[in-house]
Amino acid sequence: GSILVLIVVALFLAVGLNPAVEILIRRGLKRPWAVLCVIVGVLVVFALFLVTIVPVISHQVTAIGDNLPHWFNQLQRNATIRRFDDKYDVSTKVTDYLQSGALAKKLFGGALGVGLAILGLLANVFVVVVLTLYFLASLPSMKQAAYQLAPASRRERVSLLGDRILRIIGGDVSGAFVVAVCAGLSTLVFLLIIGL
Repeated sequence: GSILVLIVVALFLAVGLNPAVEILIRRGLKRPWAVLCVIVGVLVVFALFLVTIVPVISHQVTAIGDNLPHWFNQLQRNATIRRFDDKYDVSTKVTDYLQSGALAKKLFGGALGVGLAILGLLANVFVVVVLTLYFLASLPSMKQAAYQLAPASRRERVSLLGDRILRIIGGDVSGAFVVAVCAGLSTLVFLLIIGL
């Protein structure tokens, strides 16, 4: 099931990127070079996104780690929390739990699980990129092969409808990308204006 999902995602991305390939073909590039340019462009945009977001996340995690002791001290000064601690002896239970080593076992298992999940995500991304590249390169022949499955009397109509559906899907994906870029840029401008 997961492999079928990856194939459908790659096919959808290929159909969505096909209008960009068609534009490059109309400007004189051959299809393999147009596909390569589009895929490289997508990978560059994705890499720029990662380069932009990773330092921000790293800074936020560091800030949380630095502020955690201060927040804990503020929490201990709260009268309600102190009454709760006196009644249920939470601080002693937390200290015993931390010193018993059970947390370390859970963290190691959790870290291993997180590492495996990240590895699986990277493998899925690689598979989707390769399949998208393949589908994008062979989209015209795949369309013709699919149209040949229709009866000869209806093949022309099926071809017209299929091409129209693919154009609509491509336009929808392109439009979603433009909307996402506009939303991201407007959010960035707003956050820069308020100094966040």
